[in-house]
Amino acid sequence: CLQAAISVELHGEIYRWNAFEPIPGTAGIWPDPGVELVLEHMDLSFAELQNRDLTNASFEFSDLSYARMDHSILKNVRLTGATVVGAWLSSDTSGGFTEEQLKSTASYQSRNLAEIKLDHNDLTGWDFSGQNLSYASVKNSALGAASFAFAQAPNVNMLGADLKQADLRGADLTNAHLSYASITSASFGNANLTRASLIGSDLTNTDFRGANLTLAKLEDANLASANLTGATVVGASFRGAASKGFTLAQLASTVSYQSHRLVGIDLARSDLSGWDLSEQDLRRAGLWEANLRNTNLRSARLSDSAFFASVLNHTDFSNADLTNATFDLSEMTDVDLSNAVIVGASFYDTTSRGLTLPLLASTSSFQSKNLKNIRLEQNDLTGWDLSSQNLSNASFQNSVMTDVNLRGADLKNANLSWATTSEPPVTDSSTVYNQWTVFPAGFDPLAAGLTQVITPHGDLDASDSLDEADLDLLQMIIFEHSNRQSWMPKSRFDLDDNGVVDFDDEIVWVKDLRHTWFGDANLDGKFDSADLVQVFAAGEFEDDFNYVSRWSTGDWNSDGEFNTSDLVLAFQDGGYAQGPRPDVASVPEPHGAVVLLIGLCQAAFFRVSRCAE
Repeated sequence: CLQAAISVELHGEIYRWNAFEPIPGTAGIWPDPGVELVLEHMDLSFAELQNRDLTNASFEFSDLSYARMDHSILKNVRLTGATVVGAWLSSDTSGGFTEEQLKSTASYQSRNLAEIKLDHNDLTGWDFSGQNLSYASVKNSALGAASFAFAQAPNVNMLGADLKQADLRGADLTNAHLSYASITSASFGNANLTRASLIGSDLTNTDFRGANLTLAKLEDANLASANLTGATVVGASFRGAASKGFTLAQLASTVSYQSHRLVGIDLARSDLSGWDLSEQDLRRAGLWEANLRNTNLRSARLSDSAFFASVLNHTDFSNADLTNATFDLSEMTDVDLSNAVIVGASFYDTTSRGLTLPLLASTSSFQSKNLKNIRLEQNDLTGWDLSSQNLSNASFQNSVMTDVNLRGADLKNANLSWATTSEPPVTDSSTVYNQWTVFPAGFDPLAAGLTQVITPHGDLDASDSLDEADLDLLQMIIFEHSNRQSWMPKSRFDLDDNGVVDFDDEIVWVKDLRHTWFGDANLDGKFDSADLVQVFAAGEFEDDFNYVSRWSTGDWNSDGEFNTSDLVLAFQDGGYAQGPRPDVASVPEPHGAVVLLIGLCQAAFFRVSRCAE
């Protein structure tokens, strides 16, 4: 039905902006001022109605999905029963668009306002509770006291919006864009803010009680007097927020702190002096350029954490796990490292900032003679006693090593290209190196009396066995998403000698060198239920964290994740419940019900995990 009540002769027609084609039934129609359009029960999806005076027009029961009506005058426009999913209605409240018009639409009444664009509008007090607002946009709009309670709004864009006293309780705001917004005294109680961005927003007095802030970004946000009681903040970024009101008391009120699970939290560029973070799980935490003077990190799990250029004077790391932690350029005067694990830790240019041999010697790693993978580059190590230490894969590049005692040390895969101003360290026949050890130009290790051993093909960490550590190194190079890269050249990992390091090299390691199956998480030579128990128990299957999985936790295709693609790869390899891999090429064909097997094992382990909870 098409009717037109006009005061002037109509001309033109209405086009679809996505295809620039005329909409059937609109020939002779052009929405000029003074023209009262009656376009009811029509397919007007993608209609180009931008910057038009549509006063008194009727679009009742029409499909206006993705229609562009932004910057238009919508005074007294009738939208009863219309579909407005994805419609562009930005800057329209100044032209007469009202909450009542929106509420009259079929989309609002069916709670489906997905992808609608309402940017630059005055939506103060409007009710969006329970609506589907996925991928909707209300950028730079006034939303004071508006209600989004229990709305389904993943990926909603609220950038720069005024949300003072807004009600967002129970809303799904996964991946929401809430940065640089004024959100004072708003309520996010029990809301899902996983991966939401609140960078630079004013969150003064905002209520986050029970909210899920996993991997949320609150960098440089004002959190003064914000209530975080019972919130989950695993992996959340509070970078710089401590200078704007974020306190230890707020962090301590979260369920994450109370359960000692602050994995991946980012507290970089913050003054954390005197904070008590003892016994916390802070793996992969960002603590760079932070003031941690007198901070208590006793017995904390800090593997893969970054302390780059931080102040660590008098910081207590006693009994902490600092595996692969980065301390480069950090102040370390009177730091307590007693009984700490420092395997793989990096201390670039720290001896000039307080690191001493007695501090290093107080660690459990030093005492157990296991300093493998440690990086002591650009340091003055004159006179240090590192005798009998396992220094495989360690790097001393550009360090002064005059009179360093390396008698009995394991230097396989080590980088000993010491500073040109340095005299050689003290070595003898008990000092071991391999074909991959790097010495300065002009230094002949054989002439110096060192003992060379040959590391076999595939033993990438020179541990004399083909184990998980080799796969971790190889996957780190293949994926290139690790914060810590090996000092060794990539050619060291080119196992198939084709000039490229890629997944084919992992295939060579798994099948040809280790003679096992994809899926053999525990590397016992078989792929069976024990491997599935191990990887699902690790809890990384399709989790929220990017690039943290490894072979032992389900990443078998070297993309940093454990997901269905890894299970497909493992089952297609054909080794499940087949025992050890045959030495010959008579590998069984993949089971015909691979997808069914994957679905069954996922369902089984999800049931187990729910019961455990």
